[in-house]
Amino acid sequence: SCDISLYKKYNFKDPIQLHSVSEPVAFKMKTPSIINDVPDGYTRTLNVVTIHDGVAKKIQYKAENSYITFYADNFSIFAITYVDTPNEKEDETNKTTVKKPGNKSTGDTVPVIPLIVLMFISLTAIIIIFRKKIMMK
Repeated sequence: SCDISLYKKYNFKDPIQLHSVSEPVAFKMKTPSIINDVPDGYTRTLNVVTIHDGVAKKIQYKAENSYITFYADNFSIFAITYVDTPNEKEDETNKTTVKKPGNKSTGDTVPVIPLIVLMFISLTAIIIIFRKKIMMK
């Protein structure tokens, strides 16, 4: 994040801090290296957010050669945020879409919980049958 303050100064008087201007001012910032290091298999989506008078909002920007340029007419805190999303990769052998990396789906559609309940009921029935046979002897 970056806290931008703008001051104006007339002649030899003390500078006066401005919190907004009538026309937007362009800012160009070099992005930190962590922003440019996207993990393999992911796409990174950047956002520039301004926090002014307690309100956060996204602002438009232009990203180019490790720099971000944006325009602002108020001066407070600016932050670069990002979200990494896994890329989808098409599997050539069976033409299905497989998410890489982080694919947690096995493709198995068998309901697991009903099977566990059925196994528990079956185990209980087997125990009851063996108890009856042991008691009969």
